[in-house]
Amino acid sequence: MSTQHAASGGLQELPEILTSQTPVADYYRLSLQFASKIAEAEPVTDELLEALTPYPRVQLEARLLQWAQHTPTTYPKRNLQLQQLLEVAKQNNWPRLERWGIRLLVERAMVHGDYMTAIMNIQRIVGSASAIQPSAGVFDYPLSRAYLDMADAFFYLGDAGMSLEFCQFYKQFLTHDAHQMAQGMKCEIRAYTHNGAYRTVWPLLSEFNQHIAGFGLSKERVEAALAASRVYLHKGDYRLAEEFAKEAKFLARHNQLEFGPWRYRYAQLRLEAALGRKQVSLAREFWQQMLNAYGETTTVTSPAYEHVRQLELEATLLGLEQNYQQANALYRQIHSLEHEQKKQFRLLEQLSAFTNEISRQQLSFLQLQAQLNKSQSRNMKYLAMAAVLTAVILLLMLLRVVYLKRRIEQNVVYDGLTGLDARWFALSKIQRKLTRRAEPGCVVLLDIDHFKDINRQLGPCKADKVLIELARFFKYEVGTNNIIGRYAGEQFVFNLSNSLLDDAIGFVDKLKQALAQHQSKAAGPLSLANVGPIRFCAAVVEADCKTSMDDIMELCEQQLKKAKSRGRNQTRSASLVCRAKCQNG
Repeated sequence: MSTQHAASGGLQELPEILTSQTPVADYYRLSLQFASKIAEAEPVTDELLEALTPYPRVQLEARLLQWAQHTPTTYPKRNLQLQQLLEVAKQNNWPRLERWGIRLLVERAMVHGDYMTAIMNIQRIVGSASAIQPSAGVFDYPLSRAYLDMADAFFYLGDAGMSLEFCQFYKQFLTHDAHQMAQGMKCEIRAYTHNGAYRTVWPLLSEFNQHIAGFGLSKERVEAALAASRVYLHKGDYRLAEEFAKEAKFLARHNQLEFGPWRYRYAQLRLEAALGRKQVSLAREFWQQMLNAYGETTTVTSPAYEHVRQLELEATLLGLEQNYQQANALYRQIHSLEHEQKKQFRLLEQLSAFTNEISRQQLSFLQLQAQLNKSQSRNMKYLAMAAVLTAVILLLMLLRVVYLKRRIEQNVVYDGLTGLDARWFALSKIQRKLTRRAEPGCVVLLDIDHFKDINRQLGPCKADKVLIELARFFKYEVGTNNIIGRYAGEQFVFNLSNSLLDDAIGFVDKLKQALAQHQSKAAGPLSLANVGPIRFCAAVVEADCKTSMDDIMELCEQQLKKAKSRGRNQTRSASLVCRAKCQNG
């Protein structure tokens, strides 16, 4: 008996099956409950599995269903259990069950933030995935669903470009499905917004609203308003972000829709807008609403991703409330979690490059094999030797890639002392951010005054701890929307997105005041309060997407040198946006 029943919906057979008293019929009823997402669905028992022994294919599907019903075990142990079931499906050539098992594995990996595992497992089934509607594949892994999962995994890894490609694959797969087209548009809007491609986002939002109106998708109107709110929030227009969030709430209630699935995103948007406008009490109110909504919703694809986002928002809120100690502790936790995510992303890049190299080697190997087949049979031994040698070389290459990855990660990508981005990595990220945005921004280079005196006074070890505390302070003040790195010694570099020159100079002045206040509140034997007043000179340079990073940093260094020649605690500024502007300081 085929067990695709719950997905394909054999309604004509349903009355007869429901009245049968056989193990297969019992499983059929349980699978219908699971496919219908009935909250009180009965679990698959060990007794039922035993009774299904004469039907090995049905028994394996029942074991997969039992695994899907959230057995309380750890993530690695659950993965091991599922891998064993997948091996049985593969050995018996049951491709649908193998695809469904991989789908369960991908969903669990996404929940735990293991996006690399999700991507690699999706790649296993792309060539054999069934081309069916998502609604018809509850016990399968449709190709359209695989595309959407791939888009989500790449987005949570931080690669919005690759996410966009799979969003487009998903949208083009079943163009006659209005709901799927809407889902694909939302996926594209998310990726374009993350990359700051506003000129593309606005027409796409307009197309999304026209699609919703044309097909009467009332629920999607709420999603469109939330998406517009996210775009305005990303641009820094907090007032309009609040207005569109309020519109989403109004539309949900006006259309008598259950607001629960959207309440978490609504509260998060209102919280971020309140933080942007520095409305502390309002932000605290929506922080609590967001937590309450998160506990109620069941539609979060990746709790691991949302956990990091919640930590960032809480750290920002604690900073506005001047609770710096707890905020710094959260930023350290965020840095650790982001570090693990970046490791997954870099490993994925290296795996892709290595896979391409293997494909090239395989092509060369096949060409060699074609030539050897034309010669005498005694030459076949050379082919075997070539295959073994190629395998050894590829293994050595893989080991070398892993070794270099670890060395690069430790010594180049991040600064070993402060944990900030290393010089070249920070500058390349700032350059990419300037290139993506049409509006000009500012780059700030600052140098701690008299740090050599601090080094002589405290000694190198304790001076390093002071430098670490300064790095944490600057990272907190600069915020998560900007990039900061250690430039050299006691010098730091960061950008201020969408900030004009005067605004950036004002930010630097406030940063100096904040440092003085931080020193007065600090405590502990190695805190900044025991070092004496710490001041710094700063160079502020305004630039746009047409300016190279080399020109920006050359001008920064010139301005910093002029600032230090005037004494200490000085700021110099210049602009590269228009050469007609005069340098000032």
